[in-house]
Amino acid sequence: MADESSWKDSRFVRFSLVFGLLLWGYVIADRLIDAPPEIVPFAVGSDLSHVRLADGLGQIETLEGERTVLLFFHSECAVCVREAGTWRELMPRLEGHRVFAVTPEEISVGRAFADEHGWDVSVRTIQKMTMRTPWFVVTGPDGSVEFEVVGSETDALLSHLETKEVSHEEADTDVPDGSGVHAAPDDSGRGE
Repeated sequence: MADESSWKDSRFVRFSLVFGLLLWGYVIADRLIDAPPEIVPFAVGSDLSHVRLADGLGQIETLEGERTVLLFFHSECAVCVREAGTWRELMPRLEGHRVFAVTPEEISVGRAFADEHGWDVSVRTIQKMTMRTPWFVVTGPDGSVEFEVVGSETDALLSHLETKEVSHEEADTDVPDGSGVHAAPDDSGRGE
């Protein structure tokens, strides 16, 4: 009987090991398949020139070429819903900038949310990407992040944009002593 008992014990041990390995493999595979995408790095200086924003109609925008204001949102984000009215009031103040409202959702869901809240802005999607929402990101002409802040900080965003506009205007001003970015041409005739 001792032999029969040890045979049953070893069979139970083998069954338990096989079952445990199969269960472990299933859990690992399930986590890999359903793993959330990486969070987009929004740190100042991050290169986002590789990011492509889709409009759902085949139009793809890159973040290179001109300064861009990105308003990241998700229709199921409670803070985004709370801030939607503030963002509607913000939109006219962003005129003169290239602006996109960006969602990780299907474009139709993002557009419906924007329409529901009266946003006058181009909606784009970056699917299969998790992002902090609501969030403001400003990229420079090279596609790198020059500013980022939580989406409830509209004053900080506007202050940044105004500061950058002033610094760009100053950089384009001719400065006779040559101390600016662009110095005035030498009109003295001395060729110095």
